[in-house]
Amino acid sequence: MRILITAPYHQQGIQEIDQLFGESVYRPWKPNGRAWNEAELIQLLTDSRADALITEHDHVTADVIKAFPS
Repeated sequence: MRILITAPYHQQGIQEIDQLFGESVYRPWKPNGRAWNEAELIQLLTDSRADALITEHDHVTADVIKAFPS
């Protein structure tokens, strides 16, 4: 399972996710100084081929959920 993480996480947490679930892709929103918007989040999910998302502040809209219903 591949998990996209956009919430700020510490390295130990990322390593634990990798051990438990297989693989993570870490793209936190904080370096941008703002949350990922709908279009950016859809692009990140597409590019990462993620099976799951861990987020805290991004714009997870109905269109994001429709694009990735599973």
